[in-house]
Amino acid sequence: MTSLDRDMFDSRDAEARIVELTASKEDDELAEWEEEELMTLTEFKENVDSEEWDDGIGFIADSYFEQYAREFASDIGAIDDDARWPATYIDWERAADALKDDYSSVEVYGTTYWYRG
Repeated sequence: MTSLDRDMFDSRDAEARIVELTASKEDDELAEWEEEELMTLTEFKENVDSEEWDDGIGFIADSYFEQYAREFASDIGAIDDDARWPATYIDWERAADALKDDYSSVEVYGTTYWYRG
């Protein structure tokens, strides 16, 4: 699969693939693996508890969430990119776990993704 093989992706990427596969299905041009991909993506979309799918929802792989938390903290000015002690001793695993409280999770292809729902 192409659109969800990343640490982060947008719901519009998945939607574009659903549209592409649906068009091919209507033309009877889907391989078996594409049928499975379409079913998986459709189920994934149905499992996302948000009405903002078409506007774009960012999904972050669980394995990448700690790095995402670091980047997010820097982006919002919570830490300085040139930060030294004590910022260099932040328990980023715990910080990421706390940040997950503001996110929902969904699983696709055996990977858990986090999103703001």
